Amino acid sequence: MTHTKVKKHDRPAGDKRLARDIRHQASDRVTRRFLRTLPAFKVVTDMPEHLRSLLDQLEDVEATAGGRERR
Repeated sequence: MTHTKVKKHDRPAGDKRLARDIRHQASDRVTRRFLRTLPAFKVVTDMPEHLRSLLDQLEDVEATAGGRERR
């Protein structure tokens, strides 16, 4: 996959507005306070075998249903 570099001045106005809104919300005091209340999650690398088996089954079903349209 190739990435096309887009110069800042070539971006549509909607992209600039979205970027500005995201920066504003990310720096907002209320947002920062809310994010501090969220628990810290860590990735679990070891998983019980029965859960691994269920995930494998789910992946198989998703792979075979991949060609069908979902509701």
